[in-house]
Amino acid sequence: MKRAYIVIGANYGDEGKGLITDYLSRKFAGNCLVTRFNGGAQAGHTVVDCKTSKRHVFSHFGAGTLAGAPSFLSDYFIVNPLLFVKELKELSDKGIDPKISISENALVSTPLDMLINQSLERKRGDRKHGSCGIGINETVTRSSASPRFATRVSDLLDFQKLEEKLALIEREWLPLRLSELALSPDYLQTELTGASFENLNTAFLEAQKTMLEKASVTSADDPGRYDIEIFEGAQGLLLGEDRMDLFPHLTRSRTGCANALELIARKANDHEQIESIEIIYVTRTYLTRHGAGPLAKEGELPPSFCGLGKDRTNVENPFQGKLRYGPLDSATLENSIKQDLSKRTDNLPVKPVVALTCLDQLAEADCDLAELSYPVFYRSHGPGADSIETRSSLLYNSRNLLFSTNTLGQDANKRRRRIENCISIGVAE
Repeated sequence: MKRAYIVIGANYGDEGKGLITDYLSRKFAGNCLVTRFNGGAQAGHTVVDCKTSKRHVFSHFGAGTLAGAPSFLSDYFIVNPLLFVKELKELSDKGIDPKISISENALVSTPLDMLINQSLERKRGDRKHGSCGIGINETVTRSSASPRFATRVSDLLDFQKLEEKLALIEREWLPLRLSELALSPDYLQTELTGASFENLNTAFLEAQKTMLEKASVTSADDPGRYDIEIFEGAQGLLLGEDRMDLFPHLTRSRTGCANALELIARKANDHEQIESIEIIYVTRTYLTRHGAGPLAKEGELPPSFCGLGKDRTNVENPFQGKLRYGPLDSATLENSIKQDLSKRTDNLPVKPVVALTCLDQLAEADCDLAELSYPVFYRSHGPGADSIETRSSLLYNSRNLLFSTNTLGQDANKRRRRIENCISIGVAE
């Protein structure tokens, strides 16, 4: 790896990380790897290919998959075989054959983790934490409690031992966790709607077989050598587990640059050349939040805002409710980026920049960038990679404002026409 790009959500998730990852994967096609460095299958990174009209919401697989980039699920990713197989079928039905490898040290979610998570969130009622309901917190909590209860990808390689571990989790961990959460076994059983723990485990074991047939498992930090590595983050800085000022509406994951930089540092220590690292903090021109928790000035958007109801990815669901909207605050964005960068302990060659998305839904003139000191290097005017313009091709002043749209030239006008065509064929969010 000579160059690295770290794609991070700057707010509450859903900022356009999939779009930026897809753009970079197309730019460096044939010589790049997409590494997932946090979170798990709760991610929903939308990518649309305006030329083929294909659209996919990526959870397990890297958002560079449509561009042909292989994916790597690192130590810091949480694997869910049931959801892996579900997404694999979705991709296959679209004629896509993804390439993917997984670290043997990655944690694995079981059906019980999902069931406990969903039962607890339903029980909370109006006091929901905003969980996606796929067991991320339960997986981390269980695996941190004792090595006996932990499940990692390496455990999936021995079928008999895996069956024994699942039985141990049900026999010993389940009653401990239900007691801690004040959940009764009877309440949990009602959530199964006629199924059983045995049926859940059977489905899980079948899924892990299919997953291992498709994915290669590696003990290394990546499955091969690439000149470009794109580190695709999940969720956003305001949901990170280290933001205890925003507790309890957080995720059990480091959503900033720390995990990615640790993975890069390992390679640097192995004498691999690292020329540059660009950390891309992605934000829409407005704020969204899909889940419980505060959202400053919720609903206070200018009349020019035309994004309401256009998001096909963040649909209403029992755990997160409806997608909520609010204005972007540059001071909060500035502070979030500074906090993330302040935790660095490495000496790697890092350059932080910003990517601004959804300019087709709210113009830059109507969003607040007054306090932002980081350069807005990427600007997206639509749902596809063709909609992205970079700072190198545009003319900006010191406050990140475009001097004149007339300076864009003929190439930019052609790109805008492609954007309009992309939107017209119905793939826009």
